[in-house]
Amino acid sequence: MDQVKAGDQVKGDPTRGGGIEHRVAVIVPTYRSRSFLPACLGSLEAQVGVRVEIIVSDNDSDDGSVAYIREHHPRVRLIENGANLGFSAAVNRGLAKAGRAPFIALINPDTHTRSDCLARLVDGLIQTGEAGIAAPRMMSANNPDRIDNLGLAVTSAFGQVSIGGGRESFTGFNEQRFVPAACGGGMLFRSEVFQAIGGFDEDYFLCWEDLEFCFRAYRSGFKCLHVPEAVLYHASTAIMGHWSRINVFHYCRGALPTACKLLPMHDLIALFPLMILNRFKIAVLYAKGGRLITALEGELSSIPFMWRMWKKRRSLPPRRPGFRLKDLLREGDRIRKAMKCNDRVPTDRDREGEG
Repeated sequence: MDQVKAGDQVKGDPTRGGGIEHRVAVIVPTYRSRSFLPACLGSLEAQVGVRVEIIVSDNDSDDGSVAYIREHHPRVRLIENGANLGFSAAVNRGLAKAGRAPFIALINPDTHTRSDCLARLVDGLIQTGEAGIAAPRMMSANNPDRIDNLGLAVTSAFGQVSIGGGRESFTGFNEQRFVPAACGGGMLFRSEVFQAIGGFDEDYFLCWEDLEFCFRAYRSGFKCLHVPEAVLYHASTAIMGHWSRINVFHYCRGALPTACKLLPMHDLIALFPLMILNRFKIAVLYAKGGRLITALEGELSSIPFMWRMWKKRRSLPPRRPGFRLKDLLREGDRIRKAMKCNDRVPTDRDREGEG
């Protein structure tokens, strides 16, 4: 995917002073996140170059999160959901309260942001007309020199890739460039994206919901832009844990249904054997970590989920010509290969030059 060159002069750029301060509605879905809230909400309230409205959508936390917000952050708009509705539903409750904000950000509670992070993301979208979603440079909160992710990708076998994850740097991502998707733990998008495709699919309780949203946006003509100047620190899955039962279950549950919902029939048929083989590989991986039973439960649960997602194909808006999901999967293959080889991911311009 192509690199995007930043312009010389951008209205609202916090590094230049003055300019327009765009309004950003920031949605923070929380569940038992009390210990992370001071850093997360404090950094959001300290953002420069944008006018921020913070909306916390709480999934019935029992750790004092709600009381803390009321006492220490009275300007935050608090939504009490009364039950643990999952990530997607919590986000959608926040989206319903976003009003007419031209930009909407999703920020995990286990993050803190540099003071110009949101303004940099907004500027990236303003500079790049094709982009509807922006992905920041997410670094590890526990090891700030290590990348958490620079966006997300999916391979042709429908395996997830956290771009650059675990590395100190990833060649080819030091400038703005398009990526397949942004992580739900930190993304910003134009309100037009929400108006065109709707919110997050609430059939996803956890995992895959961010990729599904970004891929659905891409079908409708909205690309995802990585903005390396926008930096966010993430204590990745600090609340749930990578190897927790709930995370493993929903990760295994969501892959094939997402493919069934979004991929064209000919691509789905061609790639399905590769996807099934990858599910076996993932089961072996989880078996080594003592989570085989949970992984198999997730895979079995994906069977009725696939049928439910299949029926949703009918309600998808028409795909915009030239925006093929198969191109995103090929990009995911290239990124995964480059990460294995510690190599540079080529851009579209590089590939055109080789022809």
